[in-house]
Amino acid sequence: MKSMGPIRDKWTKGQGMAIDFFFAVIILLIVIGMAATSWSRTVYLIDKNAEMRWMRRTGLAVADMMVRSPGVPSDWNSSNVMTIGLVDRTNVLDKEKVAEFNSVPKSKIQQLFGIGGYDFSFRVRAYNGTVLSDYGSAPSSAGDVSDVVVVRRLALYDGIPVRIEFGMWEA
Repeated sequence: MKSMGPIRDKWTKGQGMAIDFFFAVIILLIVIGMAATSWSRTVYLIDKNAEMRWMRRTGLAVADMMVRSPGVPSDWNSSNVMTIGLVDRTNVLDKEKVAEFNSVPKSKIQQLFGIGGYDFSFRVRAYNGTVLSDYGSAPSSAGDVSDVVVVRRLALYDGIPVRIEFGMWEA
């Protein structure tokens, strides 16, 4: 086959390099897009993990405070409470304080526990499953159930061994 001359050969070689460059740029953009997506997912998982750790620590602190402290003042009621505690002695619940706790507005409890933006529930449950006291509601099934933290503590309530359950989740 007869060559078209040196000018035609130069043009066809240049086209090949332009196509190679174009494909290299496309591949590079795909790799950068995949890395950005992966990075975004990793950051989300790290943030979610940090939030769950905070919720666990906070839930433990709240549950411990409720079964180990009489509260401030020690004879608190819903209008003067500064720190909520439900016991007269460690792990022995005061029936009157548990009843009074049920009359404290939810927003005030959230403020005192430092859990604004989170919803919660509190239950005193006998070992046979009977609920002796209940405050708050369970998370809606529409939410992500894996983002619920429940802390349990053992105590006595009116001479009966009970399990205290404090649950919290993002509102």
